[in-house]
Amino acid sequence: MSQPTLCLKSYLPFFDNHLHGFDQSVLPVSGSLELEIGDASGQFFERHAALIYAFKSHAFEASGENQFIVADIPKALVPVFDSLPAFNQLDDNINHYIQFLQR
Repeated sequence: MSQPTLCLKSYLPFFDNHLHGFDQSVLPVSGSLELEIGDASGQFFERHAALIYAFKSHAFEASGENQFIVADIPKALVPVFDSLPAFNQLDDNINHYIQFLQR
């Protein structure tokens, strides 16, 4: 992967554990995921962002209807990505932008 990609995803209610060679930013539009990234874990829902590091195993399980904006980011574009916190609370302006992207 040489360019970032952005897509709208929905997840099925199955446990999935994997890793990939690119960083990933996950922004909830609706619904939630039970998410584990390294030592951090918890229920992940609107008003939060998750950062999934390249080559780091992560696990998730969805419940109910859900939608997430997922950005796949080549590791070379953001070399400090894995020094950022895995979970972040978002302010209202970012949440409005997420709703705009979803539309």
